[in-house]
Amino acid sequence: KWTITPKLFVNAELRNRIFWGSAVRDNPFFAEFLRNPNDWMSLSTSWINQFDLVAHSTIDRFYLDWKWKKFNIRVGRQRINWGMASIWNPNDIFNAYNFLDVDYEERPGSDAIKLQYNFENLSSLDVVYAQTGKNTSISAAKYFFNKSTFDFQFIAGNYQGVGSFGFGLAGNVGDAGIKAEIQHYLEQPSISLSQTNLTIGLDYMFSKSWYISGGYLFNSLGIVEPITNLSNLNFRLSSKNLMPTKHNYLVTVSKQINPLSSVSLTSIYAPQTNLLITIPTFTYSVSNNVELNLFWQSFFAEVNTAFRPLSNVLMGRLRWSF
Repeated sequence: KWTITPKLFVNAELRNRIFWGSAVRDNPFFAEFLRNPNDWMSLSTSWINQFDLVAHSTIDRFYLDWKWKKFNIRVGRQRINWGMASIWNPNDIFNAYNFLDVDYEERPGSDAIKLQYNFENLSSLDVVYAQTGKNTSISAAKYFFNKSTFDFQFIAGNYQGVGSFGFGLAGNVGDAGIKAEIQHYLEQPSISLSQTNLTIGLDYMFSKSWYISGGYLFNSLGIVEPITNLSNLNFRLSSKNLMPTKHNYLVTVSKQINPLSSVSLTSIYAPQTNLLITIPTFTYSVSNNVELNLFWQSFFAEVNTAFRPLSNVLMGRLRWSF
């Protein structure tokens, strides 16, 4: 980070990852999938790409930020974070969070220009333009405000040639948190149908460090029947395709075992497709800046009238943050 003046600075962040194992060996396109498909500029490279080993570096953030009174302008690769919900974020139209990518909590960036004006009482207006490819872009405005302990936002814009608008809220009902988002995409004649993504979630922190959250996602263009072809399940999740199935339910339970370790279990079920995903995780703090994580992802589904496992993946991660 370079502070040029008190109101002007440049921020750059480099992310380096080394992947090794059968997941690399079994997928000849593994290195290609590491690239964010929404990037306009190619700022990543795989400096090792072997049989079962990939070493990948990418410039995750690279932007110029200027503040003046109530105005803020940011230009470059940045995170446009418009989502309010915990897992699925229909309002996050610039770069949706893929919860299956367990190694990317920081969320991908966008090559964008963002103008923000801050009103009184925590209200703000954001206007953003992002180039997402040679011939595609996203432009939208968001108005955010707080009322009676609840946060609200309204969104309207153009998503890669399609008009889109949405609404989100977040707040508390008693000691429980509630969050909801809805985003609608208009129809493009002869190209795409209209689409609506909606999510609502609740979470609660119990005594003795127990935490539980639940959520529901509706994708109007999602699959509603059992699977006959595994290729019909598209888990390259995006702002429009937050899940390939129409109705989705999620429950997460986590527990802080001690100050150094925690465990959690996330389960997702799509009833009409009979798809089940389970993700148990374990986290251990080795030191102040080194963390060990274990992730297990299991996919089950009804394929040709038989409910069976599709995939089981164990992932380990050692992360050094400095």
